[in-house]
Amino acid sequence: MKVRTISGVLLGLFAVGMIFLGGITFGVFILAAALIALYEFYNAFANLGHKPFRITGMLYSVLIVTAIFVKEAKPMALTFKFLPNVDFFPVFQTVILLFMLSIIVIKNKKHSIMDCIITFFGAYYIPVLLSFAVLLRNMEHGAYLIFLVVLGTVASDTCALIFGMLWGKKKLIPEVSPNKTVMGSIGSFVGATLFLTIYGVILNLTGAVMIPWYNFTIIGLILGGTSQLGDLSASAIKRYCRIKDFGHIIPGHGGIMDRIDSELFNLPIVFCYFWLVNL
Repeated sequence: MKVRTISGVLLGLFAVGMIFLGGITFGVFILAAALIALYEFYNAFANLGHKPFRITGMLYSVLIVTAIFVKEAKPMALTFKFLPNVDFFPVFQTVILLFMLSIIVIKNKKHSIMDCIITFFGAYYIPVLLSFAVLLRNMEHGAYLIFLVVLGTVASDTCALIFGMLWGKKKLIPEVSPNKTVMGSIGSFVGATLFLTIYGVILNLTGAVMIPWYNFTIIGLILGGTSQLGDLSASAIKRYCRIKDFGHIIPGHGGIMDRIDSELFNLPIVFCYFWLVNL
């Protein structure tokens, strides 16, 4: 427990520093996290004998995060000065897909169509969803919005654990995650909604942002559900791959993928909410 607490605090402080710095530093931080998490994801499926195209997936991830960072407010688009009206992202995407499909024909004894599917799914599941952190950080009051996601996720997880320990009897989805309970699920909604409402009120009272507080309440309700979906989705993958954790890079916590599974759902949700309501 001591090791877990220390590593968690150090990781949290490092992440806070990256969020405040923003810019290219934050972009590199997100890219590094995406690459490590994707590596862990591919390793999980390799445990079953699959052979995903690791290098191709990594390069594709660099393309995704770079494209989003360059365009800032337009997901997955890549243009160059010599042809400003041409979006090269779908071109590169098509080339990579055709390359992998060709490989499974040329090296049919080593690779299968499942390797291609796992490679592409991993690249979308992790780098695409995680790169919404860059888009969110580049919005007005971006640092506060990133902290909103972090606080909502932590509050959801913590209150789910407390509610589950105190009152949890009926299992939620034992086939996917045997330890999660219905009361824990309710606690997730309560925690995210309560703490994000308080967060929104404090930000408005201090003048840090001028976003009506009820938006934080709405987002809290949403994140109370999406946090669980992100966690359960990762649990379903781990159960299929017959592993307990995706990795061991963070002492006492597992891998990067084990730490960001809920954020992968929450980041795009929060970005889309503020983008749609134009706040």
